[in-house]
Amino acid sequence: MKYVISLTLLALALALTSGQPLRAEDRVYKVAVEDNYKPFAYTDQSGRLSGFDVDVAQTVCGRLRITCEILPLPFNEIIPGVQAGKVDIGTAGFAYTEERATRVIFTNRYYRSSSLFIGLTGHAIGDLAPASLQGKKVAVQSDTSQESYLRRAYGDKIQVAPVADLDNVLKAVTDQTADLGFADGLAVYEHMKSDDGAALDFIGDPVYIDDGSSFMILAKGAEDLRDKINQAIDEIRASGEYDRINNKYFDFNVY
Repeated sequence: MKYVISLTLLALALALTSGQPLRAEDRVYKVAVEDNYKPFAYTDQSGRLSGFDVDVAQTVCGRLRITCEILPLPFNEIIPGVQAGKVDIGTAGFAYTEERATRVIFTNRYYRSSSLFIGLTGHAIGDLAPASLQGKKVAVQSDTSQESYLRRAYGDKIQVAPVADLDNVLKAVTDQTADLGFADGLAVYEHMKSDDGAALDFIGDPVYIDDGSSFMILAKGAEDLRDKINQAIDEIRASGEYDRINNKYFDFNVY
């Protein structure tokens, strides 16, 4: 389903400090968020698309006075969508990697997160050193920085088991088809607060991949729009709008 968030007055364009102003009447900007990824993007009880990424995208679009169409997509479809011109802005907490930088450009950081190992409550694993996890099967969402980290840090010591999304990571651990899961800490934290999270527990300390920074992405050649988004991020942080969104979804500052 496509959710259209109108954020403009048709006759008004905002002049920003660099480049030409973006004119709202010129086009509709397609903004992709990750489908069914609470608390970042999900359909609430009223049927409305909600979440941290949705609210940040909406607020940034409002600052730019552009009309944005928010599209929930599977995570691994967002970068190809940006490259193909089907998506203008990917707002799904992308970590920077050199491989991704050959395909898209990145905004400044808009939040920071750690990654966490997850296991069954009461099942002792011991430490998380490669030798200790020898032969263990670890479920992880495919095409993510978490998958890249496991392959880089553990090599062939563990069995990396890529799955489609976070729900399948958690299901693999709960069903004991994997010994552990490894996922973004903020999304896992949300799950742990629910009744469904009672069977699971965090294993070990948080893992910071690089410094945990998360970015929006755009197509190469969209540097002007990228720079305006960076300015909008700075403005909503200064105005208090970012904090209001943060406090709606988290009990701590994620910036």
